[in-house]
Amino acid sequence: MYKLDDEETLYMSLPPNLQNEKTKSLSVAFAHQMKKYLAYADRLNIWGDIDHLAPEHYDAFAACIAVPYYRSDFPDDKKLKLIKQSYIVRRFAGTQTAIDALLDGVFDDASYIPWYEYDGKPYHFKVKTYDVITEDATALLTNTLKKVKAARSIMDSIETGRHAYGGIQVGMVTTQAQRNPVIKEESCTGATE
Repeated sequence: MYKLDDEETLYMSLPPNLQNEKTKSLSVAFAHQMKKYLAYADRLNIWGDIDHLAPEHYDAFAACIAVPYYRSDFPDDKKLKLIKQSYIVRRFAGTQTAIDALLDGVFDDASYIPWYEYDGKPYHFKVKTYDVITEDATALLTNTLKKVKAARSIMDSIETGRHAYGGIQVGMVTTQAQRNPVIKEESCTGATE
């Protein structure tokens, strides 16, 4: 099977009456140009190959598709994760799936808690995170969630928690001591026979 950038492809696809030295030269020149165009085409395939996008292009790409909660000071792995999840966030906007995708992309450990899990009012929810968040990040998250959540949903609070790890050491000692019973001999008087 011939490839598009193979030197013989065009020449072999011609009918026998057109196969001569001039068409062979044209085929070689065409193949060299096709190699250049195919290399350019591989570089243009950004949408289909986001995983191989160069990190210096993350900011421009995120601006083109308006990635929610994207910040240029995030590390590269978080930027790429937000870019990938922006389609899910937009597709499922107004649902818990969109909020979960947004929280998963922004925070390392965060969760959506619906109203029925904490005895809240209907259509209310809370966000619980174990990350350290600043006041600016809280305002940015609140504004971003307004775009993603359902219009009827109301965020009650953002709870921050901390994981505490520690060890408990328990020891136990048992001892057994045996004492011989003391037997006293007493004489009985006045016994009847």
